[in-house]
Amino acid sequence: ADPTTGCVLVYDDPNSGCGDGIIQISAGSAHTLALQSNGTVYWWGVKTYAEPPEGVLFQQISGGKSHSCGIDMDNEVHCWGIKDEGNWDLGQVTLTPTEGKYSYVSAGYVHTCAIKEDGKAHCWGAGSEDTLTDSQKPYEKGQVTLTPTDALFKEIGAGHGHSCGLKVDGSVQCWG
Repeated sequence: ADPTTGCVLVYDDPNSGCGDGIIQISAGSAHTLALQSNGTVYWWGVKTYAEPPEGVLFQQISGGKSHSCGIDMDNEVHCWGIKDEGNWDLGQVTLTPTEGKYSYVSAGYVHTCAIKEDGKAHCWGAGSEDTLTDSQKPYEKGQVTLTPTDALFKEIGAGHGHSCGLKVDGSVQCWG
């Protein structure tokens, strides 16, 4: 139930009396996010991975392995979730950009990718820094370091050890 309105979201009924229908759904490894047209994010599953920042309204969301991300109404990217000092947070949360405007975000396994307003891809997480421990190195597959710098995208998907983007010309490019 929404603590402000007392509204109870019925997951199989997008018009469940909460006033705004669900416009997007995204499942992570142990959590799910539902975005309503008013920007409110409902979530269920592992709280550490799913609970969004308080008071932020979103226009797009994405659930990853142990984190979630969203684009707020000002086109800023936010990521939240696991912050365990390097065991599973390989930068997919702690290295989230704090500047710039974005149009799309996708949370992957141990990395995140977003599209800047100019259409360029930006990825962070495993491989962003040269500080991976030996136990973390198997998770770095080039999903961050091989991000194309000259392509323009309109949609992007972050996977386990790779990412793919739908370019503005309709072609697809993958890396990692």
